[in-house]
Parts: sequence; structure tokens; C-alpha cells
Amino acid sequence: MMIQAENNSSSLECKIVSKAQKSRGRYSDHFWKIWSLFGLPYFWLLMGIIYFILGNFTVPALFMIITISYVLIVAPLKLIIKRPRPQQKCDNVESLISKRKFSFPSGHTFIATSFGLVLAFYFEDFFWVIAMLSLGIVVGASRIFLGAHFLTDVIFSYTIAVLVVILIFWVLSPLVNVVILIIQGIYIISPVKYLILSQLC
Repeated sequence: MMIQAENNSSSLECKIVSKAQKSRGRYSDHFWKIWSLFGLPYFWLLMGIIYFILGNFTVPALFMIITISYVLIVAPLKLIIKRPRPQQKCDNVESLISKRKFSFPSGHTFIATSFGLVLAFYFEDFFWVIAMLSLGIVVGASRIFLGAHFLTDVIFSYTIAVLVVILIFWVLSPLVNVVILIIQGIYIISPVKYLILSQLC
């Protein structure tokens, strides 16, 4: 009975991915690929570096904790569960991106939601909180359309990302303060500070 339930669940999720791909076209493919880019870490890490150079240590500290959360939660789950990608498990599903690694959970969804939401919470802006929550949903949808993930991969990652951000602000604030001090120390001994001062003088 358990095997049958799993097969029925997989069949349903395959249908969802297959149905999402029925609207494929040259423009829609590019559209979803562009949104999927927000799930890559490079954009967010570059933003963290810019804040660091400008002397803001809180944003880099928050981004560093999110990165650690990914390494401790998302990456191990992929290796433990080893869920195949939709293309490997479903008929009539094409992967429009690289087929490396495993499907569960969705790293792109976790990254876009957590990095965006932690930044919105930092600025305490309700509009940006809604915008970043929406960004996570759109990135998750892009991963399904591109044939990279199942719906449950995306929902799980989205939920975990939101919980991690809530945990950071309401429980792990002492840890955030420690990381801020570490980054501030790195800034003081690095040449970045002196380069900025030389430009201002």
C-alpha cells in the first residue's frame, strides 16, 4: 500500500510538471530561465560584498547565516534522499537546464526565498516582505516549468526558507551579533577600509 501511494503521488507530480510544460514556447522558456537566475547564489553574494565594502556588516552577516543554513539543511537532504529529477522519473517531461545532482529539495527556491526575505526583514519593509515572498513563489514555479523540480520539492524548500528567516530574527539574534563582529573585524584588518578612505580623502 505504501509503494502504491508513493507511485500515485509521483504520478500526480509528474502530471503537474508535464502540464506546466505544455505552455512552452521560445519566449516563455527565456522568461522562466531569467526568473530562475534569482535562485543562484551569485547575485545575492555579490550584493553582500557590496554592502561589506560600503561598511554595512549586518547584511553580509545575515547572508552568511543563510549560506550556512543551506550547507547544513538543503545540501545534505539532497544527498540523503537522492530523489531523481522529473525528467528521469516522468514521461513527457523535458529538463531545460542542467540535470546535475538531485531534485529534493529545491536549492533555487530556498536561496531566492531566504536571501530575499532576510533582506526585506532587515529593512523592515512590509512591501518588500510581500515582494520577496512572491519572488520565492515565482522562482519555485520556474523550477517546475523548467523540469528541474517537483511541486513538493518547491513547497518544502519555500517553507524551510521562511522558517529559517523567522528563526534568524527571533531566536538566533545573538548569533547574528557574533557574526557581525567577526565580519567587522575582517573589514578592519582588510585593505578595503583604507581603499575607501583614500578615495574619500
